[in-house]
Amino acid sequence: MKKTLLTLFLLFGLHCQAALLDLNALHQLPEMAQLGTVDLERLAGQGNTQAQATLGLQYLHPVMRQLDLRDLSSARQSARSLQRSEHLRNEINQGLHWMGLAAEHEQPAAQLVMGLCQLVGLGDAVDSSKAWDWIRKAAAQGFAEAEYLLGVAYLTGEDGMEENLLAGLYHLDQAAQHGHAEAKRIADRALQFIMEQPPITRAKAFSNAVQAAQSGDTNAQYELAERYAEGRGTELDNQLALHWYQHAAEGGHLEAMLQAAKRYAQGVGAPENDEQAMHWLGIAKARNPTRTGYSMLAIGRDGAAKRRNADWVYRWIVRAAELGNPSAEAELGWKHFYGNGAVQDYALAASWYTKSAAHGFASSQYRLAKMYDSGTGVQANMETAYFWWYLSSLQNYIGGELNSEGYWDKLPADRQNQLRNDALAWQVKR
Repeated sequence: MKKTLLTLFLLFGLHCQAALLDLNALHQLPEMAQLGTVDLERLAGQGNTQAQATLGLQYLHPVMRQLDLRDLSSARQSARSLQRSEHLRNEINQGLHWMGLAAEHEQPAAQLVMGLCQLVGLGDAVDSSKAWDWIRKAAAQGFAEAEYLLGVAYLTGEDGMEENLLAGLYHLDQAAQHGHAEAKRIADRALQFIMEQPPITRAKAFSNAVQAAQSGDTNAQYELAERYAEGRGTELDNQLALHWYQHAAEGGHLEAMLQAAKRYAQGVGAPENDEQAMHWLGIAKARNPTRTGYSMLAIGRDGAAKRRNADWVYRWIVRAAELGNPSAEAELGWKHFYGNGAVQDYALAASWYTKSAAHGFASSQYRLAKMYDSGTGVQANMETAYFWWYLSSLQNYIGGELNSEGYWDKLPADRQNQLRNDALAWQVKR
């Protein structure tokens, strides 16, 4: 089957090349793209992983774009040849230094780039095993490009990967869910091809899934948990779903940690256990604080429909906000401002809006500007109002009266200019 799948997907290298050509967009960090090398190095030296990854890419991309990953053998020869130049070798080493720091601190785009570098032998000898370890780490965080590349590699059994159709389809499906435009089309083609082969029984497919999970593969464990949770290929069993989510979580699978936390919080598959829920969310927080915060926010919102318990919902949204999730912070600001599901408290609303605004949430910046403009919950301050309003306008936030023509004419033009400069400087430092 492997040769037919290789024909179906043309060459595995085509997908590596697609990942390479997309490197400029991998980080999706427009604020970093505007910074010069000096500012990037300052932020990177302070431990900012986004700056480290962006700086690493600046060093590596001029070299990597000279490699044609449509043919890995040729790309590896080119990499060896390029590294004979002392200048390029220094550039590569600088790039790998910064990219490696970001990757070690769980920056998924950096992990994917490190994997691609190890596939072609930039900096060190080719090491496919380490390459796929990096790419798996990025995929485990829901990074669509890594999930896509991993899915194709599993389907084709290319470059040291053991052919695993189930794992391949799973990763392509995950990539599609996380916004990869091509993944669903490729998965559909592969599934159509597989269905044309002699059928494998549902029992056999499920047996293969169990065997892969028992081997210790965290992705297979997560997939098996999903099967039990959905009753796919077996009877629905929430206890076994939680069992395998927890196994995958213990192996470092981020999504499994979040699923385990959610199930403990809501009492699905085990009695409610906030201590266990917070245990897994605490570990996940170290991996990806923003993603964890969103999960906690989702737990609260799911609970609203499931339990109709406003106190319970509020408690989980507070926990999400305390992890620095700007959406949760904004939601708490709204709840306290309007007294919806929480005590009406304008000062507390302003406090949560301030936290969310400081995390760059445009709607919170606008609402905070209105509060300073009217003196609701805070001492009225037109200049502070203008500062936050201008930051929201930089993100094209369309609010109400503050955006009306001439509204800010009451503030002298020179102060407006200074406040705009202050806001731009704040945006860069954030």
